[in-house]
This record gives sequence, structure tokens and C-alpha cells, in this order.
Amino acid sequence: MAADSRLAITAIYDAKVRPFIDLVDGLRASGLDRDVTLPSVVVIGDQSTGKSSCLEAISGVQLPRGTGVVTRCPLELRLKKSQHPESPWAGCIRYHPEGQDGETVDKIDSPEDV
Repeated sequence: MAADSRLAITAIYDAKVRPFIDLVDGLRASGLDRDVTLPSVVVIGDQSTGKSSCLEAISGVQLPRGTGVVTRCPLELRLKKSQHPESPWAGCIRYHPEGQDGETVDKIDSPEDV
């Protein structure tokens, strides 16, 4: 994809899609999601049909790649706009290791670290 095309898509996204995502983030932050089901995206399909590629395209986060079955677990991505312009990206991975109680959290500073 040419750089001009990417810039055009980004501009359209920022103008038409981003305001709705920000609205849902604001509603979720106010606790409304306890009473009202807010929009979400669910990706379901057979093995090797592009589910991870779809999530990568939406989120900009590169998921693990390899041969065979790679993303063999439920995956939830929560995306929200950063409140800190000097730090536009931050994340954490939360998971429950098999056979262990509790949750493990790994903080990440860049989508490339996923």
C-alpha cells in the first residue's frame, strides 16, 4: 500500500471512526457498560482464515506469527486513546497461566513488543 493511500485511510479513520471509539471509551469509563451493552467486535472463524490478521488491521498490534496454530486462546484487545500525547502507546498483556491461580500481567511499551 502506498504511503499516500495510508495517509488517506488514516485521515478518514480519524475523522469518521475515531470519534465513535472515543465516545464508547467515555461511556465505558463512566461505568455505563455495567448497565448497557456497549459495542464490541468479535472475530470468529475456522483455523487459518485470517482472524488474527483482522485484529492486527483493526488494532495495529502485530500478533505472534508462525506455522501451524499460533493464537490458540481467546484474545481480548481493549483499545482506547491515550490521555498523554507524549506517550501515544502503552499496553499490558494479562493471562492466566495453565495450572496456576491468579493472573499474570506483562507491561509493554510498543506494539512491536507483543
